[in-house]
Amino acid sequence: MLDFVNSILANPQTKDCSQEMLDFVNSVMANPETKDCSQEMLDFVNSIMANPETKDCSKKMLDFVNSIMANPETEDCFQEMLDFVNSIMANPETKDCSQKMLDFVNSIMANPETKDCSQEMLDFVNSIMANPETKDCSQKMLDFVNSIMANPETKDCSQEMLDFVNSIMANPETKDCSKKMLDFVNSIMANPETKDCSQEMLDFVNSIMANPETKDCSQEMLDFVNSIMANPETKDCSQEMLDFVNSIMANPETKDCSQEMLDFVNSIMANPETKDCSQEMLDFVNSIMANPETKDCFQEMLDFVNSRMANPETNDCSKKMLDFVNSIMANPETKDCSQEMLDFVNSTNG
Repeated sequence: MLDFVNSILANPQTKDCSQEMLDFVNSVMANPETKDCSQEMLDFVNSIMANPETKDCSKKMLDFVNSIMANPETEDCFQEMLDFVNSIMANPETKDCSQKMLDFVNSIMANPETKDCSQEMLDFVNSIMANPETKDCSQKMLDFVNSIMANPETKDCSQEMLDFVNSIMANPETKDCSKKMLDFVNSIMANPETKDCSQEMLDFVNSIMANPETKDCSQEMLDFVNSIMANPETKDCSQEMLDFVNSIMANPETKDCSQEMLDFVNSIMANPETKDCSQEMLDFVNSIMANPETKDCFQEMLDFVNSRMANPETNDCSKKMLDFVNSIMANPETKDCSQEMLDFVNSTNG
């Protein structure tokens, strides 16, 4: 740590930041709201260095902080990160979450299964802040995390999300997928065509967790994504799904439809009449991808949906189709038929 502090002071690029760091530590300890958290932070740093499993990672973290401050592209973001950490600890609503986040980081580095992934995550955060295309998005992501933890409706979900990320990286079957997901998020924010959509996606996730009607579904969705990546039969399809979502948002013809799709999914889960059907739909998609007979058809289905939305002639119809499917599931008279329709499509593909 002394070498780390020394290197900051000795480097003309990071020299100015040393004052920022001191001010940050000072403000944490001087604020009655965050005073107690300063001990948590010290215990956290101490536990990392005292644990043989995480000891090596402490150097990575120091190098990471150093690289952010030394890079003119990310230097401005350093203050954002300090403000973010400070705001979490100073807010009574999110104060409890600061310990969860420290435990989360610690658990990743202490677990031999996820240890290697810690570097991927650091590289991911660094790449977002260093890229002029995604630099603005770093603040959005911080605001997003903050808003989830500060909202009593979504506060409990923050632990679910941490467990979800942890489970992906700790599972040898899904470990490789964590890099894909990071690349996917990065590609959305770095692409001028999809950059605006990143906020829509954050709002979508936030709205699901904040709504008592859809709150329970957030776990279903996480389990669904996890099951796709953990299953050797569907693992390859996860990239197809990411490419599909990306292609919709990057195409000026289909860009507007991405919001329609989010609203559609949201409306299904928020409606007591269709809520149960959301699991049926997830099982349906999963069964198509897991079945060698229908696996190839999955790409055809994605291409079909994409082509409908990208074609000005059929663009309006895509909304009608969503409303149609929604009306079937919301109607007690036709609700049971929705499963029959899924079985029919599945059997046709097979």
